[in-house]
Amino acid sequence: MLAATVVVGAASLCAIAAIGACLVSVPNVVSTCTSNRWPAAPPKSPGGNGSFFVAVHTLDYGVDLEAGAPGFNLDGLCGCGGSCTPHPNADVACWQGDINNAIATLFSQVRGFVGGTAPAGFDVNVHIDAGEIGLLLQVVGYNGQSDSELKVAAFASTGTWAAGDGGTLQPPRWDGNDVWALDPGSVQAGPNVPFYSASQAYVTGGTFVALFDRFPLPASIGVATGVFEVENAVLTATLVPRGGTTYALANGVLGARAPTATLLSSLARFADPFDGGTLCGTDPVYNFAKPAVCEAADLNQDPSKDGRGFACNALSVGGAFTAEPAQQGAVHAPLVAPLNGCAAPDGAPWGDDCAHDNGNY
Repeated sequence: MLAATVVVGAASLCAIAAIGACLVSVPNVVSTCTSNRWPAAPPKSPGGNGSFFVAVHTLDYGVDLEAGAPGFNLDGLCGCGGSCTPHPNADVACWQGDINNAIATLFSQVRGFVGGTAPAGFDVNVHIDAGEIGLLLQVVGYNGQSDSELKVAAFASTGTWAAGDGGTLQPPRWDGNDVWALDPGSVQAGPNVPFYSASQAYVTGGTFVALFDRFPLPASIGVATGVFEVENAVLTATLVPRGGTTYALANGVLGARAPTATLLSSLARFADPFDGGTLCGTDPVYNFAKPAVCEAADLNQDPSKDGRGFACNALSVGGAFTAEPAQQGAVHAPLVAPLNGCAAPDGAPWGDDCAHDNGNY
């Protein structure tokens, strides 16, 4: 029943998130742990020519806290609270197995504030199954067995658009033939050149592993969907053959770091679930979310600073996912254009961070 241990601010977080059991003031333990880490690369192996696309079918950030939190031990440390210097009013949750996943408790808090019956809630899978938003992975150069050197790219998707009917969305069938359009922010100059490419990717013992410096994650907040960019992302999954060089991904786990400044600034793209405004500035939901974001930070955004006393300026992200064979489509604008709430007079996007009370930084 124990989902998390709250180190600081336990009473408030337990009350909001309804965690099964809470222990207060757990001693910090700064030592190396190997639990819930991702597997190392295999010995150097011959490359292959297998290539395939998969689209994420299900994505769970662990918002329902009683079920525990998916993710990794991102900082490689045992225990809780020793990775960085926390916010003075920190509400930092520690999960069993040294898993880092602050985003789960944050989303649970915000969902509790806006109400679980808010339209579409926080379940991005509703929007994925409707073909409104998605995440596409491209794997190139797989040799069909343990492979030390893959090329992997990630594309945020604006959905599955039906052809020849004026541009309407068509829910995916998950039969390998769904064509997922590419979000304009996921490609660079040139035909479908990926903006997000893995810095390292491999397969070891049937487990797919990909590491990204930056990575796009789809999310749902109330009535809106959008993409958050995270850093130092790790994905693992079991490769499931689907014939030929086609594969699905099962038992997927992801972990990443979401810098607080990036997270706060990105909220201006989303609508307030109550009044349709934007999550920035003086918006009441934003004014609830901002301190929650700052107080939940449990990592430094730079992994090289873990355990060295630097400030906590990022939230750990954890998730579980599955993915099915898919086809890559062309670049297509999203169904609803991202908002640009609280923009500066010259149109510069809203920016905020935990070091400022509020404002366009």
